[in-house]
Amino acid sequence: MVRREGGLNRNQMMYLIVQVANDGQSLPLEPGVLVQAELRGAATPAVAVLPRSAQAGDQSVWVLDDDQRLRRQQVAILHQDSDNLYLHDGVNSATSVVLAGDLQLLEGMRIDPRPAQTGLAHNSENRGEGHP
Repeated sequence: MVRREGGLNRNQMMYLIVQVANDGQSLPLEPGVLVQAELRGAATPAVAVLPRSAQAGDQSVWVLDDDQRLRRQQVAILHQDSDNLYLHDGVNSATSVVLAGDLQLLEGMRIDPRPAQTGLAHNSENRGEGHP
């Protein structure tokens, strides 16, 4: 990365300028050409990764309280992509999150929880049924 342009947008994203080595390619990249790239940074501790299906409104997810009743929980979304939400506040490892937040659910509704089939990712590489 050479530099960044502008600040963070509302999705916590920014434009970066990178320098790419030609490495013997027949045609070098021209300035201004758009490419898709993946940049890996330092792992961010205490970030919960939930599937996008868990989102229940702009900044909330459905969670279960101790009586197995639904409660809408405000969360702080650090980033979101086409598959996941990256949260830095609002849930922790003891929180039971409903993975189908787009269903017609009501506050206080009693739920019979079922374990997630695919599990949830937490931190950067770990997979499990909980979240950090």
